[in-house]
Amino acid sequence: MRTLRNTLLCLGLLLLAGATFGSPAHATRARKHALNDSPFFFDETDVFRFPGVLVHHTNKLVIEAESNPLTGSASAIYGGRFAIGVFGNRPALFNDLGATASLYGIKNLTLPRRLVDLMAGMQLGRHQSIGIGLSFSTTLQGANNISGSTRNDRNSGFSTLSFEVQLGYSLRRRNTAIDLGVEVTFNNYKIVEADEIRAQGSALPSFAVYGRGFFRLNKSMELAVDLKVARRHYAISTPSNKSSAAYGYFLVEALVGPRIAIKIPTTFQVGDNRSFKDGQGDHYERARKRDSGDDFWGKKRAKSKSKKPEITKKTSFPIVAYFTGGILLGYQSLGGSNKLGPAALQQVNLEQAAGAVLFPGFQAALEASLWRYIVIRFGFTARFFFNNSSSRLPGLPDPQNSEEPGNKTAGTLQQTQQVYSWAAGIGFNWNGFRLDGSFEAPIFTQGPNFIGGKQPGLFAMVSLSYAWR
Repeated sequence: MRTLRNTLLCLGLLLLAGATFGSPAHATRARKHALNDSPFFFDETDVFRFPGVLVHHTNKLVIEAESNPLTGSASAIYGGRFAIGVFGNRPALFNDLGATASLYGIKNLTLPRRLVDLMAGMQLGRHQSIGIGLSFSTTLQGANNISGSTRNDRNSGFSTLSFEVQLGYSLRRRNTAIDLGVEVTFNNYKIVEADEIRAQGSALPSFAVYGRGFFRLNKSMELAVDLKVARRHYAISTPSNKSSAAYGYFLVEALVGPRIAIKIPTTFQVGDNRSFKDGQGDHYERARKRDSGDDFWGKKRAKSKSKKPEITKKTSFPIVAYFTGGILLGYQSLGGSNKLGPAALQQVNLEQAAGAVLFPGFQAALEASLWRYIVIRFGFTARFFFNNSSSRLPGLPDPQNSEEPGNKTAGTLQQTQQVYSWAAGIGFNWNGFRLDGSFEAPIFTQGPNFIGGKQPGLFAMVSLSYAWR
């Protein structure tokens, strides 16, 4: 039933906007999801990496729905040379608390989405712009348990808090486009069980730096470069047994490749079966004036007694597509020191680390506009990793009455890993409205079960947006 409800939610949003399709000038998260998150397509979701582009995506409203998990988000951007944006329940680029929970085996500790984002951008002259963003998210849960022990009231629960700051700068020239951004995140959490602080953490701030550039090579091709560098901190302390751990995640990844515009122009056909490409209007005008009795300069000439040829004008709707492809290179590592264990046992400081080299990787995406109102999308990514780890990563310390420490025996591991991902979607646009949907990947291998409500559904994500001038 839940799957059926999720599917009906996405289909209902599609049907609600069935008569209104979107403008090609703006896009949504469903669009980026269908392109497998290719960074070489301009999109308003770029503002979270590059706040300086906010002024290029103004005057639009977006509503989004996701089927797994069942959730949604909304955003509004307004302005001109000065722009403001409000975003609600958008997914975080880095889920630091979720990574901390996974690393140490903590339950109910995750903030995958930001409660609210406030952003502002300003144009500096004709070619430059800057932007700033503030994000906030928090969760709180508590319970008071009554027991028969001497401590009748025992409190249990958890609280989390994330605060994020983004800064950005963008440059637009005739043959060059450059975007820069930096993000700093502060995280804090505490978990209490029966009045005992089970775990808490307020690590050093995490940060990420982003860069992207487009350099025009000719009328239809650009060289595109995307770079991201991130350093995330995952810390934990357990006051009850005086133990702690501090780990850091480091990531650097670059994508380099072409961005190609593919355009098939409109054609005209005149009475003598000659066809011309759009832009050759002078030839079409010659034929029109010749057949109507005028010469090219508009002077009347004697009309021929012969029958005028019938002139027809046929238009083949243009196909405009953008293809991007590139080589991925990168490195990521996770490591730190660990002193987790029951206080009654001797503390052992274990240095642990795991790393992976991304070489090579490949990413490609295609977006094609058909007949002005329909857009199809496809994205594919392949990554090949060389992994190396020096030991098993830590877990949350065992209870104080445990006979064994929470840490495992250190070891080493080397292996290769191949990771593939792909996505596809469709969009409709008309008079400023845009409706985007990204398909559930399994429907291409298992078929859509959206009628019966079984997995997989038809759409993984649906976005409805409207842009105005």
